[in-house]
Amino acid sequence: MNTIKIFLASSAELKDDRKEFEEFIGRENKLLQQKGTFLHLDIWEDFIDAVSATRLQDEYNKKIQAADIFVMLFFTKVGMYTSEEFDNALEQFKKAEKPLIYTYFKNADIKFGSLNRKEANSVWDFQEKLKALGHFQTAYENDSELKLHFKEQLDELFASNLLGISLDSQEVIPAWQIPKCLSAGQPSVPPGFVGREIELADVKKKLETYGLLMINSEGGMGKTTLAAKYLNDRQQYYKHYAWLFCDKGIIEQMKTLAASLHIDLGQNKSEDEQLLVIKTAMQNLPRTCLLILDNANEPKHIAAFQQLFDGLQWHILLTSRCQQVLPKENEYTLNHLNEEHARQFFKTYHDEKTPDFESLLGKFLAGIGYNTLMIELFSKNLHELSAIGETLANTLEQFSQKGLFLGERSFEIKTAYTGNIHREAATTDQILEVLYDLTKLEEAEKRILINLALLPAENHLLSLLTEVLIPDNKIGFAKQLKALAQKGWLGTDTKSYRISPVVQQIVLAKNTGSIEEIASNLVMNLNKKLVHDGVSLVNLGTYTQARPYADMAKFVTAFLHTDNFDTGLLFLYLSDYYKAIGSLKASLKNLSAATEIFKKIDQENYAVCIERLGHLYQQQGDFKTALRYFEQYNELGKTLSEANPQSQSLKNGLAISYEKLGTIYHQQGDLKKALKYFTQYNDSCKILFDAYPNSETQKNWLAISYLKLGDVYQQQGDLKTAIKYFELYHDLCKELVDTNPKSESHKSGLSISLERLGDIYLDQHDFKKALILFDEYKNLCNELYEANPQSEALKFGVAVSYERLGNIYQEQGDLKAALGLYQKETDLISEMFKENPHSEDIKYGLASSFERLGDTYQQQNDYDNALLFYERQKDVCRQMTEDNPYSVRVQEGLADSYANVGNAFIKLNKVNEARDNFEQAKKILLKLTKDVPEAVEYMKKLQRLKEKIKP
Repeated sequence: MNTIKIFLASSAELKDDRKEFEEFIGRENKLLQQKGTFLHLDIWEDFIDAVSATRLQDEYNKKIQAADIFVMLFFTKVGMYTSEEFDNALEQFKKAEKPLIYTYFKNADIKFGSLNRKEANSVWDFQEKLKALGHFQTAYENDSELKLHFKEQLDELFASNLLGISLDSQEVIPAWQIPKCLSAGQPSVPPGFVGREIELADVKKKLETYGLLMINSEGGMGKTTLAAKYLNDRQQYYKHYAWLFCDKGIIEQMKTLAASLHIDLGQNKSEDEQLLVIKTAMQNLPRTCLLILDNANEPKHIAAFQQLFDGLQWHILLTSRCQQVLPKENEYTLNHLNEEHARQFFKTYHDEKTPDFESLLGKFLAGIGYNTLMIELFSKNLHELSAIGETLANTLEQFSQKGLFLGERSFEIKTAYTGNIHREAATTDQILEVLYDLTKLEEAEKRILINLALLPAENHLLSLLTEVLIPDNKIGFAKQLKALAQKGWLGTDTKSYRISPVVQQIVLAKNTGSIEEIASNLVMNLNKKLVHDGVSLVNLGTYTQARPYADMAKFVTAFLHTDNFDTGLLFLYLSDYYKAIGSLKASLKNLSAATEIFKKIDQENYAVCIERLGHLYQQQGDFKTALRYFEQYNELGKTLSEANPQSQSLKNGLAISYEKLGTIYHQQGDLKKALKYFTQYNDSCKILFDAYPNSETQKNWLAISYLKLGDVYQQQGDLKTAIKYFELYHDLCKELVDTNPKSESHKSGLSISLERLGDIYLDQHDFKKALILFDEYKNLCNELYEANPQSEALKFGVAVSYERLGNIYQEQGDLKAALGLYQKETDLISEMFKENPHSEDIKYGLASSFERLGDTYQQQNDYDNALLFYERQKDVCRQMTEDNPYSVRVQEGLADSYANVGNAFIKLNKVNEARDNFEQAKKILLKLTKDVPEAVEYMKKLQRLKEKIKP
């Protein structure tokens, strides 16, 4: 019987672990005794004080010197005797190359309060001692790990005959002849490595749980660096490991392990046989081992590896751009560094002590999507450029002009990645070429990437992309997107896809010749989605639905350099969109772009743009500029009409110019000039209607001209004449509805006629007629809204109908009924506000509804509730002012809200609060009277306010 002597040393705290170890040795002996071998275990509980007249420790030391294997366990302390036992074993090993020494550190949870500083220091001191000796501990978390590892060591000792005992006659390669690292080496961890503590812990946990893990992300996000850091931190845990760079395939790289495994591949004819021999040799190595397959970027390569190396009991870690090629639990998506760590990493290689550096660095990092490799490349490149006075500001300017490729400004940069691609020194441009090699893609895939590069670098739903790109084969298109995602060119959550900012820049830079043509197709498709009839969207229900298309259109316009009709139209539709959601500045920007295009290629649409520009400045309260554009529009309309007297559209444009001039004078309070131009508008519409009596459009325009005249006469106090024109308007609207009962616009016109007539009768205190008209108005608004519940305009009409009915009850003194109707109005507009919180018209309507509620509560002497709603009115008006500070309508509304709050405070006898609000209102009105002196209404309000704040 062959006897192998094992000495187990540990402190008293690991009694349970020693017991488990002893039971394990007992179970092993049952198997080994059949092969003539016995494991003799000495543990300190077997000794008693009576054994020796000298120190008990001396007896221990004698056993250690005779042992074949010395095993040491330690946890929270390394006692003096345990340390002495280790020294004794080490000294004996140096003399006789035995006992073989194994040290195990229990890495388990412990309560901090139970630690003793001296004992804890003893552990750290001992670990430092081991490191200095070149001997490394094996960590275990529980007794199962301890027994498993020691079992693997026994198997290796028997297999290699290191103890002079072989359990079978099969020839095996001694473990000491197989290197720990089976491959050529591995990338180093960059000196600026920061963050990733959570990711490292996740990788460790998932590898221990599943054995196979793929870290995936777009190129350059730090997958290789994370894997290198993991190996660096866990290298002592693994008996063997291999790092293979698999950019050109996994299987060929696996064959490179043959030499380290002492395998002659020439003895095996087929590749399958060769790989089976390699797999078998790897399986026979002691547990636990790690295989890292770096840059495994082809799904077919990963699938081939899985098929041929299935069942390999190693930890296998892949880094890849691929996604959704392994089960969900085996994939781990690596996100970019957070901004703080990204800044820290950049500054490892380049820093500037300038006032604007931090803000510019933030802009740069966001622009490259916090891509780790890009940070390293460009910070190192900038460090080289800084020697000749270049700064980050210069680099950003270069990016804005030429993208990420630097040309002659590109220096040779050494990175871990350049080592992997076998280039000792590659320029930033060369690395980008290798990292993003578009030549590997099919033409159809490349075209899809170009399309996505022309859109914002954000998630786009597959359904949305299908609508915008309009592929011939939707199913084939979906499969191509999925394939691009699997290859790492796109990010996906299965429902949406996104291109990263870096890939976007590379694709654009490499396909300059295709951009204009592809962008033009996108423009045509987006025009179909954003088409606007001057009042509302044609093919989409709400502006919320239009938003993703508008965002795409905003982005793609940056790549349009040819002045053509479709491009001008897209800018025009974008202007309509931004105007509708209350962003007048963006609307003006896009309208100006459309104007410049149509000025060169289409005079009729140029005139349309001039009219729209006037309207936008009118909305902002810049009446002088608005008037200048309307006058230009009028002159242009005359010129075009004279040049082509047969053109109905040009005559229509001239008529509209009169309406616009009348409207702006009306808005300024110059009723005389307003009446003059509205009369010219009416005359033009009559001529057009006489020429085209069967035209619904001309009849509708004539109706509108009567509406405009009625509005002026009503404001002048000539209610009799006003009624006449409103009735003419009503009759024409009714005829239009009878002719085309399905027309929403005709019904909307009829509803307006009912509203206007109702207002007149309300002014005349003919409540009976007013109630009939407003009730009919409400029913028609509801009918229109029920037929098209997606329409904001129709929903707003229903809200206005409640307001008009509320006005009647308020005039009659039925404040309770009025309050109920005003509350319905407010509820409806509040719903609209939630759906479209950016629309100035909706916010203005909401503020007005709060004002009406405040007025009604004030009439009921409920000043607390009145103040509550006036304050809400003020809050909405403040928000509108922040969003659009140039709109005089918004500024006037804010002044009114301050005045209303002041009035409520007066009623509550809070004079100081009232004065503060009156002063705020006065400040706004003073500015308005200065900015818009022609608008007499502002001066009237200012005079009334001054009366209230007299000392």
